Amino acid sequence: MDPTYPQGARAFFERIDPVEVGRGDVVLHRTEDGHESGPALRRVIGIGATASVRAPADR
Repeated sequence: MDPTYPQGARAFFERIDPVEVGRGDVVLHRTEDGHESGPALRRVIGIGATASVRAPADR
């Protein structure tokens, strides 16, 4: 699958309230999960009562 946002593409972001995030949105967030650290661009694929599930935005 081709990336939605190719490497080197420019994107502009604004801070929003987390309750405004919906399925299909692309979010930029900080991560420190042991596999990667720093900013990560992800597409929201689901939102549950206790957690949201994210997949890499370039897949």
